[in-house]
Amino acid sequence: MENQRIEYIYALTPFTILGGQANVEQHLRVDLGSSGSDEYNYVEMLAEISIRYVEQLTGRHVVRKSAVVDLHTLRDRIELPFRVDTITAFTYTNEEHGTTTLTAGDVWRIHNKTSPSVLEVKLNYSTPTDYALDDPYPFRIECSLFGDVDVLTSSTDQASRLFVGAALMHLAHLYENREAAGVATGRTYVAPLAFESIVKTLKRIR
Repeated sequence: MENQRIEYIYALTPFTILGGQANVEQHLRVDLGSSGSDEYNYVEMLAEISIRYVEQLTGRHVVRKSAVVDLHTLRDRIELPFRVDTITAFTYTNEEHGTTTLTAGDVWRIHNKTSPSVLEVKLNYSTPTDYALDDPYPFRIECSLFGDVDVLTSSTDQASRLFVGAALMHLAHLYENREAAGVATGRTYVAPLAFESIVKTLKRIR
């Protein structure tokens, strides 16, 4: 079993991150219709997948995002796949199988200048062996993430344009290749080399 699971929560909609619905429609050469339609919802889902995928490949994160981290066990040091800004809440399942909420600052230490992705535990916890009967992930951290200020839809700098361009390119790839393999050839579709080139340009060196 993996020790942690993470859910990212975006404050902006996927279309807003990619420059708006009109920009997405122009790139895909489709009419998505009004918000809430089946086609609109489907492409919006693909857009979020593309944004998350480019973030994962490049190590860059769109601004205004939070994360919920569920942990199976609580270790002395926890390394997360993103740069932590602040921890907004910390809860855990107590020995009575209820939920206890503690002030995040009393529990965690963040070294933003040296190790912004590492959390250090200040307190000691006894972990009941029957936690898994209630929830295999009894510890929950809610936190806000450091975003890359250069990745803004309103920005005109190169990193912003490249990030949005890569996400749009991957979105188009997903939309045009909705089947697992080509109908005529039976071969799987491969993302264009231009996408790989942009991702390499954007990739953050940590």
